[in-house]
Amino acid sequence: MNISDIIKRRRSVRTFTGTMPPEDIMTELQLRVDSTACDHYRLVVVESAMSGNIGSYGVISKAPAWLALVTDGSDESALRCALEAEKIVLYLTSVNIGTCWVAGTFNQSKVQHAADTRENEHVVAVIPFGIAAPKRRLIESLQSGLTRSTSRKPFDKLFQLDSRAPEAYTTLLEAVRLAPSAMNVQPWRVNIDHEGKAVFSSATDNKYTMLDMGIALAHFVLMADSSGVAGRLVIPHHPISARIAEWMPGDK
Repeated sequence: MNISDIIKRRRSVRTFTGTMPPEDIMTELQLRVDSTACDHYRLVVVESAMSGNIGSYGVISKAPAWLALVTDGSDESALRCALEAEKIVLYLTSVNIGTCWVAGTFNQSKVQHAADTRENEHVVAVIPFGIAAPKRRLIESLQSGLTRSTSRKPFDKLFQLDSRAPEAYTTLLEAVRLAPSAMNVQPWRVNIDHEGKAVFSSATDNKYTMLDMGIALAHFVLMADSSGVAGRLVIPHHPISARIAEWMPGDK
């Protein structure tokens, strides 16, 4: 399955069977998580059940494990951590493991204790994961309807693409358009010039902004790699809504 198909297949799962993913998947997951660790953020796999009203919307049921996004509290760390976490989400999607981003009103102290955080570390989001239940609960269907979680804004409302830009960028931007976001706000805005330089900005400026944009950036860079579009992502030390990141075309 290619990355485009995986992105299209991903959906938020809030109802699980309670069964842990197979051992080989958990081993690969841990390897991927370990490879992302740095001084300013890390991902932590917590193999304990997560259920109940842990998010700003969405009641999680029978998730056997979850991923904690732990950062030093800076916007840059939240952005980079979300980027790496979404790569993990898409890996799990590719092996038929359900996931759901939760960045709302979970119990911070309980989550931090379970994730064994250190002093001055913060859990900015959690991602319950596991085998999806065969049927959604009524409350889950209602919540998806209220947030219109599968609807997406039109391409031209989100992106400005120079007509002289390489054609492949249309595919990259479509991958961004399909990214999940808090309450399905879809805050990402991208301006691409004739050479393929992309400037990423956000229409929102709130506690979810860096997470939403990190997820979108993951979709962009993974699709660029899959499509053979060479370049590198540049993230400033102090990203702001007007200039979250830039994509510089050319050799990596």
